[in-house]
Amino acid sequence: MEEEKKEESCKGLIYRGYTNTFINSKGTMIRKESLRLMKMKSCRGCAICGPIRDDIREYLDAGSLIFPEIEQGEFYSIQYSDISTDWESGIEEAESMTFFKIKLDKVNLR
Repeated sequence: MEEEKKEESCKGLIYRGYTNTFINSKGTMIRKESLRLMKMKSCRGCAICGPIRDDIREYLDAGSLIFPEIEQGEFYSIQYSDISTDWESGIEEAESMTFFKIKLDKVNLR
């Protein structure tokens, strides 16, 4: 019963978007987009988020991690996408993971 309460209160993995545009010493214009995990706002680990944390690197290496256009200071969460069910075993498998923008109260970030 306690485990059910944990899963219901799962906040997911929350990331904050950062963008940086600059010119390097060779004159190359660079636009860097990054997503930083907000550890205090994210779920600390549960049956829902645990597998996502473990799978992010695997999906990134396989090119199956789908990024939105990152906006400075906006918040994002991640979830499995393109889920299909194996017709023999009945096991659900995700083909990719997708980030999506979420609304988060910016006042309570500390």
